[in-house]
This record gives sequence, C-alpha cells and structure tokens, in this order.
Amino acid sequence: MRTWRDIAVIINKKGLDGGLVLQWSAGLSCVLKQGQELYLVPPRMDAPREVHLCDEVSTSAAREVVFFSEIEDATVADRVCGCHVLIDENDIDIIDEAPMSAGIFVGWTLIDATLGEIGVVKDAEERFEQVLLYVNVTDVPHISGDVKLIPLVDDIIVEVDEASCKLTLDCPQGLFDI
Repeated sequence: MRTWRDIAVIINKKGLDGGLVLQWSAGLSCVLKQGQELYLVPPRMDAPREVHLCDEVSTSAAREVVFFSEIEDATVADRVCGCHVLIDENDIDIIDEAPMSAGIFVGWTLIDATLGEIGVVKDAEERFEQVLLYVNVTDVPHISGDVKLIPLVDDIIVEVDEASCKLTLDCPQGLFDI
C-alpha cells in the first residue's frame, strides 16, 4: 500500500506554455527530480491526474514555477489550479525536516495583530502538514484557559522578529474561543 504526502498546492498558471505556480507545504525541504511521478487531486475533467516533472525542482523557495510534461498549454494549466500535488513518500528525498524548525519559537512571545500580546510559546509540535504552537496565555481579556493550541500557517504570519523573539500572527476570528 502506498502512502501519499501532500507537497504543494497549484495556486496559479504562469504563461501560455503550461507553467504552474506551486506553493509548497509548510516545512517541506526537498529536491524533486526530473521525470518524477506526481498526482493531482482532486481529479479534474479534461486534465491529467498523473504528471511528471520536466525539470529538477528544489522546494527552498515558498513558491516555484514548474512544468509538467502532460500539461502543455494555459488551458489545461487553468483546469488544475487549486489541485494539491501528491507524491509517494517512498519517492521523496527529504533534505531537512523544515527550513526553520518550529522549536525555534519556544520561549517566544506570541502576539495577535488584533488582540495584542497573547502569551509565551511553551512548546511546538511539527505535524505532518503543519506546525502547532502551545501557548501559555497571559492575562488577556476574553480568552479563557491557560494554554491555547495555535496552528502556525504561513497565511497568518504577520512578522517574525528574531531580535526580540516575538511572533506576530493575524489569527482567524474565534480561534481563541475554542
């Protein structure tokens, strides 16, 4: 039985020749080889489900333009926008678990862009798809509980201030109600 890993999302097409902009999954650091077999999900009408890379690709940048041999024009590229890119875990060579380990945030002050200072990160757990921060909540009005579990997602990161060890997030409304 094969085990699949979600490595990216196709966020846009690029150019008229079938180029696609991939946003890599958080914490992924690897090199994908030319000809490597990947799968696009969910399947789309009139678009390939199995694709192969035209060139070697590194996931060192957050986003990357890639070309698949089965996607030759902008029409087909447009059909697969929004698909996730999967790879068989046996076919991936991990370089590092994450470019920046989640453990770096332990002891940092967590700040919400709307509510202000929330507390101090007491632990970080690197899950398969995302990082979870365990935050000791300080005296913050309207937030109950001593510890909150906060998903660390690229889309909500406002600022990473290494000099003062402060992480500012724009947390979704209602996250602290849980």
